[in-house]
Amino acid sequence: MTDTQHYLDIIDRFGDCRVALYGDLVLDRFVLGTPKRVSREAPVIILRHEEQRDVPGGGANALANLAALGVKVAAIAAVGDDEPGAALVAALDSRGIDTGRIVSVDTNLNTAGDFIRAGASALGVGADLVDLAAVRRGDASAVTERAREYVRVVQEARQGG
Repeated sequence: MTDTQHYLDIIDRFGDCRVALYGDLVLDRFVLGTPKRVSREAPVIILRHEEQRDVPGGGANALANLAALGVKVAAIAAVGDDEPGAALVAALDSRGIDTGRIVSVDTNLNTAGDFIRAGASALGVGADLVDLAAVRRGDASAVTERAREYVRVVQEARQGG
């Protein structure tokens, strides 16, 4: 058996694996456009908005990559109760990732962005990853409880119950 065939056989077994991520999820938002003009107020390029792409970033990117390989994945985390949080959950759902254990919290979390002009990054906008100190105690407890629930489900499945 060649090395290539050996690795392909391993990848074929990924469908039998389960992975849960308990941690930070980030929405990478890319705003694409073409330069329109230079601002009169500051030396910055004004872009004509053409497209926006929302993709999983941070730990969510790892989940998306595993799901693409056929692994059964689940996210256990907090996202903001806002449009970027909903966009992140939708991006995960569209990739077949179990989002049933994601808790929406009343704060802005999880977004990083780039403004792209003609194939080059014009501006990067960063956001802090989830700081559980910024998440209310009840919300953090809910995320932890979702993790415990997932462990119980996996243990029961292993025991055949």
